[in-house]
Amino acid sequence: MPSDNLMIHKSSEPDAETKIAVVGCGGMGCNALRSAKFPKGVQTIAIGTERREIKGTGADVEMLIDVRDAEAVAKSEFSKFASTKVENEIGFLVKDVDIVFPIAGLGGNSGGWTASLVSKVAHMNKCLAVSIVTVPFTAEGKMRKARSTKQLEALRSWSDAVIPLKNDLIIREVPDLPMLKAFGVMNSVVRTPIEKFGWFGSRGLMDLKKHFRQNHIFRMDAAGYHGDNAVFGLMEQFKSSNWLSLDMLEPKSAVVFIEDYGADEKLAHEFMQAFGQAVGHDVPAVVCLRDIKTMSRDVNACLLVGF
Repeated sequence: MPSDNLMIHKSSEPDAETKIAVVGCGGMGCNALRSAKFPKGVQTIAIGTERREIKGTGADVEMLIDVRDAEAVAKSEFSKFASTKVENEIGFLVKDVDIVFPIAGLGGNSGGWTASLVSKVAHMNKCLAVSIVTVPFTAEGKMRKARSTKQLEALRSWSDAVIPLKNDLIIREVPDLPMLKAFGVMNSVVRTPIEKFGWFGSRGLMDLKKHFRQNHIFRMDAAGYHGDNAVFGLMEQFKSSNWLSLDMLEPKSAVVFIEDYGADEKLAHEFMQAFGQAVGHDVPAVVCLRDIKTMSRDVNACLLVGF
């Protein structure tokens, strides 16, 4: 792969200088704050239109907003919305943050729109905005699906990247789990990019911002492999991943996180070369390598693919 298409960063530990805020928006987003354990130092903010949504989240800040504030996003009244007290309050909370992760379930009356608002505020404050959202079950009906589509478009307007996670895939991946436990699995999926993005320092975040200008919607999956030929083993898992569906759309970019003993740039090049062969063309990528320091044959990777 040409070097100008591949940016590589190394991290032995999460960068303490990278300031992260996770913002739970609406019911699903606030539930994620209750059950997901985030890395030390991450600021958590719960925003809801009902008291029950934000109650008991354990967030550093809990904010109750009027549903009309969220609905203003639905009507694209951004200029009117820009001067509201709510937006100013959110802006104050994230003004010194490097990465903001709005989390929400799409399709409802407030969470998706609130996440769009948070993304807008993050964007205006020059933060990296990476929205992580869940897409409604097919069984939830056409109206909820249509609303989620509008909310996703609003998120794309302001987010540097959007990671939509399909609820239907949880049922496919863990069909025998009770629904509540299945949602617990989804919360662990939500936590993954928040942990990984913390590996980047200031230079890495600048590269990510440039990279994200090319794309907005990313699919994500993680895999682990033990033994020799790790790149081959990881790629076979990603090729068959329902979360990525690499055979359905043409990948345009990628962000990769790899943990390995003695992780070096050669591993990054080998991985992206294998990925290019798997999808039929070279893909511009940002790769972050983390040396786990302890001798091991385990290699873990998290792959975000932009479409």
